[in-house]
Amino acid sequence: MPIEHITTDITVNFNVTELLNSEKIAAAIASAYPKDPKLQVVGLTIPLLAFTCKNEGIIDPISDVKNAVSRIYDYLQKGIMMPVWTTLYKLYNILKSFGLGVLDLSLGILGLKVDDLLNPNLCDTVEKAVKNLYTSARSALDDILKFLNIPTPAFEDVHSPEKEIEHFVKSILSSLWTAFWKKVEEIKNLINTGLRLWDLENYYNTTSPKSTFPTQPFWEQAVNAILGKYLSLIKNPPTMQEILDQLKAFAKSVYQKSQIRASEIMAILQRFVLPIVGFPLDWKLPLNTRVHANSIDLAQVLADMKIWINNFVANLMQKFMNAIAQLLSIFQLSISFPPIPITLTACAIRTY
Repeated sequence: MPIEHITTDITVNFNVTELLNSEKIAAAIASAYPKDPKLQVVGLTIPLLAFTCKNEGIIDPISDVKNAVSRIYDYLQKGIMMPVWTTLYKLYNILKSFGLGVLDLSLGILGLKVDDLLNPNLCDTVEKAVKNLYTSARSALDDILKFLNIPTPAFEDVHSPEKEIEHFVKSILSSLWTAFWKKVEEIKNLINTGLRLWDLENYYNTTSPKSTFPTQPFWEQAVNAILGKYLSLIKNPPTMQEILDQLKAFAKSVYQKSQIRASEIMAILQRFVLPIVGFPLDWKLPLNTRVHANSIDLAQVLADMKIWINNFVANLMQKFMNAIAQLLSIFQLSISFPPIPITLTACAIRTY
């Protein structure tokens, strides 16, 4: 029998110019929960992201709320990514007249293009596609998971189509940004070429230059100063399978054994680091103090690590765009990162 929820509508404003963080997002939402001590929030509905409270099936309030927070975390990153992409694409189009190459905006999966990633309906689109393929064309879903290098099956010792679908949706949403960052790298390289050609015509070869400094060296200096040591991460951020492989390799070195279980990985997770970025997770551990499901927790960790890496790169690009504000102004461009309001519903049950 479906659970009847007591619902409370909430709107939380998030400032994306401050570092996003899973725990901070969760705390901001929790601060707006109903104050009645006899009400326990067991889930969140987020209409914008096609995410709903569960009232039947497998209900695990801690995990369900954290998955909702992860969905919000992923979405809020668009508050950085959208202005970055929009501004870079405008600059690319201004410089395109110098003979720059054509930028392919296709992501190579589900017919999606870059603009689709910035669409609020993306979550709903991916969820519908996964649910349909899971039941009617599993091989096609496996091809998508293979293309994005998402581990499958999702759990080593748990069989739950409901949880697996939920995990694949989250994993695909977080992994799509790998393709996005590759497009950012492409457009960044094209702009670098365009600025060099623009300088030849408008700065070096004129008695009244259109700027007081050459733009291409300015751009290159900002790239080196802010993105320099992270360029390999931006070009090829680790996939979920690559993260899992590194986790397993680390666990094997700790336990000195060839076969590793999810429980063993979770037990040493806090000691794991990725090259360049360190520990790629901002949840406090353990993830769930009430339900011990190491296989499910490990799958959630992999997806959340991928979201964390996306956020790490997004923050780098935000700093880079702020650093080139003077250059952007030459082309009558500017960039800002306004706060993002998220409207959601807290679903609660009454405790006695």
